[in-house]
Amino acid sequence: MGTEQSVFQEIGVVEGFYGRVWQPAERQAFIASLLPFGLNTYLYCPKHEPALAAEVLRPLNGEEAGHLGELATFCAGRGVALWVGLHLEPPLNVNNAAHLEAVAAKCHGLWKLGVKGFCIQFDDLSGAFDPAASFAGSLAALQAHAVEGIYRQAAALGVQASWLVVPALYTPDPLLEKTYGPFAPDYLARLDQSLPAQVAWMYTGPRVCAPSITLAHLEQWRGASRREVVLWDNYPVNDAAMVDNLHICPLTGRAPDLPERIRGYLFNPLLQPALGALPGATCLIYANDPTGYEPLRAWHSALAALLPEQGRAAFGELEALTRHCCLEGFLPDQTFGPRGPLVRRLEQGWQALQNGGAMDAGTLQELRRVLDTLNETLPPAMASEARPWLERLSQAHAVCAARADSTEWRAAASAYRKGGAYVLGEWFRP
Repeated sequence: MGTEQSVFQEIGVVEGFYGRVWQPAERQAFIASLLPFGLNTYLYCPKHEPALAAEVLRPLNGEEAGHLGELATFCAGRGVALWVGLHLEPPLNVNNAAHLEAVAAKCHGLWKLGVKGFCIQFDDLSGAFDPAASFAGSLAALQAHAVEGIYRQAAALGVQASWLVVPALYTPDPLLEKTYGPFAPDYLARLDQSLPAQVAWMYTGPRVCAPSITLAHLEQWRGASRREVVLWDNYPVNDAAMVDNLHICPLTGRAPDLPERIRGYLFNPLLQPALGALPGATCLIYANDPTGYEPLRAWHSALAALLPEQGRAAFGELEALTRHCCLEGFLPDQTFGPRGPLVRRLEQGWQALQNGGAMDAGTLQELRRVLDTLNETLPPAMASEARPWLERLSQAHAVCAARADSTEWRAAASAYRKGGAYVLGEWFRP
């Protein structure tokens, strides 16, 4: 199957990160904040949700069913389709028919609660099962058997839903083989041949966290397959090794013609839901109009919708001061404000400190003004989430004001000097 279209069908979020699972109120507030930007799909699959991962075989308990039913109702009332992901990990055994029946029964229960789609996930699990005994050593055949079994048995129970699968090789990024071992050269081709035609697959681009994604990248990954694809965009997520990074700049690097062969676009959000609505809004602005997307315009639209006017410029300063993400090399120096004057002045002052001088008092006053404005104007949920970075910036301000007298300052500055430039984003991470 192929996809020839000018717009994405599914536009939304894949809550698929590692780390703390959001509280229901946080999730609902996040969804509500993104509704004006064209959100129509929400895939719920946090890696640390036991009922959908490590404990996928057991039925939902009352609390879990109540939470997911409430979420489905909340989404449906706002025109958003709720999908759920199921991470097939041990102790699930795909050679055990009863296990596949249990997962299908869970899908049936979720469907009755209002869930509109399911995603069977094999990401980050390639070494979890041994296909040698029953599938002639083919991981693809084993995983296709699991998906087909769950899909067929769910259909027999009356489930009418959309279906996705995340292959073990969801990106050609060498990081996967380095981490989980080599894949058979024909893994994707064999999986494609064996999956039900109605099941689309998910893809993260040429990297787990991709600076750019083009149709050429897609074709290099999927080869001759024309199975439908939904993009799992790992921006602005900051889980795993990225937890100290604050990814709040607008989306860049996504080709305008992706909808021609990619059916849907879902972004994996920042761990901080209130702050994450800002970069997330730019992802949805892109997804709703890829050909007309302009990062700067999208950024200002997000700021205008989600922040009070008096705090927008200061938030731009925060973005520039903490910028450290996979998109960094693609961002114009001045684009989102304050990578410009204040950052450059701080970097010049940093170098002056290293040479025995002092930082300009006006620069320190400006940094203090930015921090005070953020503390005064950020909505409470954003202020709470930003606190670790704001505290680190305040510490840096205090050290700068002390004129480089401390050993701590000299060691930190030396450690983060890269290519002749002083990288403030490293020092200002919490």
